[in-house]
Amino acid sequence: MTLAQELQSHQRACLHGEGGSGKTTALQDLKHKLPSGSELVVFDCYGGGRYLDSDGQRHLSRHALLHLCNDVSARLGVPMLVTASPSVDYVREFSSRLRMAAEVIRARDVGALLIIAIDAADNSVTAAQTRVPPERSFVHDVAELGDLPKNVRIVVAARTGRLDALRLPAAFKAIRLAGFTLSEAAEFARQRWKAAPERWIEDLHFLSDGNPRVISYAFDYAGRQPRNAVA
Repeated sequence: MTLAQELQSHQRACLHGEGGSGKTTALQDLKHKLPSGSELVVFDCYGGGRYLDSDGQRHLSRHALLHLCNDVSARLGVPMLVTASPSVDYVREFSSRLRMAAEVIRARDVGALLIIAIDAADNSVTAAQTRVPPERSFVHDVAELGDLPKNVRIVVAARTGRLDALRLPAAFKAIRLAGFTLSEAAEFARQRWKAAPERWIEDLHFLSDGNPRVISYAFDYAGRQPRNAVA
């Protein structure tokens, strides 16, 4: 069952897999598979590798939820939370805007969904835990939200080995992304090299353990080498 299909019956989902298994790609592809009138809002916790920067603080609710509030507002026209303030309860404000956005989505189409996706959520938790003293990641605040509007979905994506750190409530449906099967690796390879020999593809699949990112890197590397170096 695809992620889009799972979200028809589950309001909260966790997409997990090894590094390079295609979690970000799956989230990006999700927007093309949602019902008409739906919206997908993604927050990238990795931040181009800046998630550990001391001046970034992307793991804090006052930064991440502010960004999400404004992103939802810009797309759907609900009231905006423009400036940061110590007096603002960001979790409450975010929850309020989800309810308002849900009404806008429902007015578009009764079957439309609002998807809030948190990519690389484990990086946010890691960043919070490395602070002295440790801080709370916004991921926990989003994961622990109370009742959601019926047309709202929360999706978090993380590496399988770091799932425990997310402390996700039992309501989250775990969806594992496996690597490419041999037939999938062959299909991908022949999109890049139509004449790829069967044995070569088998070796590539074995050596990469079916990891899509590793397979893609192999082709990128081969494409930069002289012909006699990759023959």
